[in-house]
Formats: sequence, structure tokens, C-alpha cells
Amino acid sequence: MTFGQIIKKLRHEADMTQEQLAETLSISAQAISRWENDVAMPDISLLPVLANLFEVTTDYLLGVDISQKEEKIQKIINSSREIGGKGYLTEAIEMLRAGLTEYPGSYELMDELAGKLWLCSCSNKAVGNEQNEFRKEVVMLCENILANCTKEGPRQGAVQLLCYVYPMFGEFEKAEKLADNMPNIYLTNTALLTHIYKGDKLYKSKRDHITLLISSAIGALLRLNTTMDNGKAALNEEESIKVIEKALALIDILCEDGDYGEYALDRCEAYTDLFKIKQKSGMSDAIEELEKAAQIATDFDSSYNERKTHTSILLRGDEYDGFSFSQTENESLCLLNMLKDKGYLTEIESTERGLKIIQNLEKYASHR
Repeated sequence: MTFGQIIKKLRHEADMTQEQLAETLSISAQAISRWENDVAMPDISLLPVLANLFEVTTDYLLGVDISQKEEKIQKIINSSREIGGKGYLTEAIEMLRAGLTEYPGSYELMDELAGKLWLCSCSNKAVGNEQNEFRKEVVMLCENILANCTKEGPRQGAVQLLCYVYPMFGEFEKAEKLADNMPNIYLTNTALLTHIYKGDKLYKSKRDHITLLISSAIGALLRLNTTMDNGKAALNEEESIKVIEKALALIDILCEDGDYGEYALDRCEAYTDLFKIKQKSGMSDAIEELEKAAQIATDFDSSYNERKTHTSILLRGDEYDGFSFSQTENESLCLLNMLKDKGYLTEIESTERGLKIIQNLEKYASHR
């Protein structure tokens, strides 16, 4: 329907004459007639007045099919997630920016774009000053969402990203204020659902909550060794090794059957970190940690796109597939690049055992 047809339809449904509508809007009846015959359009300032009068949206007045619009927006988001999940973040960002050009008021697109920009700023995709520019754009998008959007999903996503980015610009108080206003761990959906459900749903919700807590602990342990106020590391080498081993133990609590699935990436990170620490300290068993990391990487790269089902008690029945990555390089290539960048490669290749590790990684190394 054209704008004129829509106005005429709404006027008839409201049992109003052209003269009555004109009087309500303080314009001439001739103007209404011109609208309804699609000869002219109203001043843009009248659109929200008409929308309120007929209790419709301005999109409806302009002939925009809301369900079709939302379907197109979701299609753009899904496509960006598919390509971004393979590590092609730059392409996903371009896709989302094009979507925002078409639908500039979509907070869902803004939220998705902000997330991709953040990931790109943390990866090797950002070169030169791009990292800083990406983060500035994240702030702009997220502040826009918080100022104007009423939907909880985009708002929560904006708070999360601003808590990451604000400190990078020295805005610690802003980040702290946002974080303080968020609910604590006892008010998450997984925690609250355990007080609502019964039977099968209750069991599933309790299991999901336990899994979330353990997964969060694994990530925190792997990144625990931060720099203290005095400029020194929080943990010494021996303590760092113990903490990483605790993270590996938690992974085995979740996946006692060895069906690691998505936790394979955490295991690869853990053994890689153990190798770095031990290699730097000259520990003789460093090569063993690299062997474990390399085996996990090659196993994962050869099977990550296969749909599988967990068998461990806490994950039983859950399917794992559709992994999302922040880089186009697969795990084998990432590990190889790390060895090259950190200067480990020459030393590793000098032994038969190390050479075998490198050759195996090279066999599977590729872009996704």
C-alpha cells in the first residue's frame, strides 16, 4: 500500500472525514486529499503526530512491513555471525555497516556491529591506528544504544562492551558505575531458573548453571596471572603452573569422558601456556606440554565441524558444533605462528621430537 492508501484506510477506520482530520492537524482538507491521492507527502514533523493519532508506528505509515524488516535484519545478523565465526571479522563488519545504512535505527545491528568491532580490535585484523578507531566506534555505538534503546538484549550487550572498552581510554569510573549497576551472579537467568522449574527442566537448569560457573572459573584461572600495582606478576612461575593445572582439572570435571568439544580450545591454551612458562625457565618437560597442545590442535582442526553429543554427566545430551572463532587461522596454524613469533621455532626444530611436532602441525595448518 502507498502512503496515501494507508492514510485513507486509517481515516476510514477511525470514522473521520478529511475535514475532521485536517482540523485535528491544523492544516487544510485539500492537503489531506493530496496525501490520499499520493500527490504530496506531509511534513516529516507530522509523521509522529499521525502515528500517535492512529495508534500505529511511523514505519507502518510509510508502508514498511515490520515483520519483513525484522526478518531482513536477522538475516544480516545471521550472515555476519556465520562469516565472522570463521574468523573473517572484517567482512562481517562491512556486512553489518551496510545493514545499518539500510536500517539506521536498528539497535540489534548496532549491538552486533559493536561486538564484531571489539573482537577485531583484539585480533591481528586491526592494523596501525585501526585498533583505537574500532574501539572508539564501539563506544559510540554502545552509548547510542544505552541512550535510546529500551530493549534489554542490546542494552546488556552495550554495558558489557563498554566495561571492556572504557578502561582502555582511562574511563575507569564510567566502567565501574556500569558494572556496579549490573546484577550479581545469583541473579543470572541460569541461577533464577533453578528456582522456577520442576522435573526435567529443573534438572537441566541446575546442570546448565553448574556448567556456567565451572566454565567461568576455567577462563578466570587461565587469565589469573595479571600485573599488580607494583608492576610485578601476581604469580611466580611455579604458582602459574599450579593455577593452569587447576584449570585443566576443572575441564576434566566437566568432561570426564574425554568428550571435550568446545573445551578443547581451553585445553590447547592451557598446555600452550605451560609450554611457554617451562620453555622460558629451561624446564626439560616443556616439550611434553607442546606435544599435548599440538595434539589437541590437530585433533580439533580435523573434526571441529562434526556434530557430536556430549556424554559426560554434566553435559550429557548437549550437542556441540558451530564453533565461533576470532581468527581465520585454524588452531594448528595459530600454534605454528606463535612458535615463530616468539622465537621458539628454531630451537624446537633442532630436536627430532620437536621436528615431528612441527611437521604434524604443518600437515593440518590452514585457514578456515
